[in-house]
Amino acid sequence: MSREKVSDEIVAELIEHIRGAICTWEMTDKTSLEKLNGLAFSILVALDGDADGIPQFIVAPRPHHEDKQFNIERGFNYYPENHLLDEKLRCDIGGNLHEHFFHVRKEDVSSTLAKRMRRHREEYEKLMGEK
Repeated sequence: MSREKVSDEIVAELIEHIRGAICTWEMTDKTSLEKLNGLAFSILVALDGDADGIPQFIVAPRPHHEDKQFNIERGFNYYPENHLLDEKLRCDIGGNLHEHFFHVRKEDVSSTLAKRMRRHREEYEKLMGEK
């Protein structure tokens, strides 16, 4: 029976997607700068919702509640306040994603890619009614 995904699942899927992108770009014959640019682009594509299996994410500034007044007093421009939406947003995973991430070692590359391919194959089989 299907159900709505919880925050931990969504974080894990996004981090797994980023790990897969790291492995993909590491295996190319590109320069370091090209790999870094490619990885950054891949992450942005995922957040934009244009990557397979990853939905679009809401990306909005959420400054500290004192930032607006602090910046006004100093004559600086300030970010819009979005904290009023906290109770309306469901499953906001922002704020601690970096705590869930770890560096992918070279020995992790093949297992990460194999896991990613296995998950894509399982999703394809479900869509095609083969399971």
